[in-house]
Amino acid sequence: MGKLLIIGNGFDLDLGWSTRYSDFARSPEWKSLKNFSKLWRRLDDAAQREKWLDLEMELFGYAVDAAGRYSFVTEDDIPRDRETYLKLCGALSDYLVRATAEVINSDSVAARILSGLLTEGKLDCIYTFNYTSLGSVISSLKVSKFSTPIVQVHGSIADRSLILGIHDTTDVDHRYNFMIKSYSEHFKSNRLTVDLAKADEIVFLGLSMGAVDNLYFEHFFHYLQNEDIELTSKKVIRIVTYDMNSHRQILDNINTMNGSRAADLYQRTDFGFIHTSKGESDLNFIDYMKHIAPKVENLPISQSGGDNRALDSKNNEVLAV
Repeated sequence: MGKLLIIGNGFDLDLGWSTRYSDFARSPEWKSLKNFSKLWRRLDDAAQREKWLDLEMELFGYAVDAAGRYSFVTEDDIPRDRETYLKLCGALSDYLVRATAEVINSDSVAARILSGLLTEGKLDCIYTFNYTSLGSVISSLKVSKFSTPIVQVHGSIADRSLILGIHDTTDVDHRYNFMIKSYSEHFKSNRLTVDLAKADEIVFLGLSMGAVDNLYFEHFFHYLQNEDIELTSKKVIRIVTYDMNSHRQILDNINTMNGSRAADLYQRTDFGFIHTSKGESDLNFIDYMKHIAPKVENLPISQSGGDNRALDSKNNEVLAV
């Protein structure tokens, strides 16, 4: 297999879209949810308290607490919380439709890298962890002869198949299994685990690899650690992020998945980061653009300098994990 592109919410942010959970929590769609369920009070309290809201982690915490020895949930709370959850999914979908109606910044780092990879014509597959429609972004970029398959791992607002929730775990109260992603009617099989192992080159664009991501990537990093080095040494991995702060945070997250052995990745693969914060003065980014689109004259770094803060780890609140 050739090249794989994996997209996280930092990609959407860099396009100029306000797709953070914290953006959603300040929206009219969020305010329309106001009710008296215990779940809503928990979520709204977190939204008011936290600058960077992680909605799915709040759902997880609530479902775990509901299963605890000192559970605060009564049988009467379950249907009210379920109704709140379903309305939450609908409101998030409505908000994202409105937020992504804005014209994208086609001069952004995210747009230039995607254009370059597609123009090169060697992408085998794109996996996006975002709810937003990647197909519409590609149409806006006017990429010709595009045939790369796109997998929306957790659904899309395009057909209202958005999957918001938590991963499979025995820690949550079984009465809250309606929050588990794999229980959703929209959840589908994909080949991400297989494709990660087979790909010669993998580009992570705007993905923080935080706690909600490790279900998908923990196996991959263990595979790199234990597979024959003659095979792993041929694999190219590039992580596109904002600066050294987000760089270090991602390494921390990989260490968590990989038993504090991220340094071995540099020995066992062609592993590296691309920082977008310096724009055209970032030599690594310039070299990468030349690598992915050496024959495309209109894809070099923008003369604007590109202050692409959207790929900062703090801004990269994952909407779809």
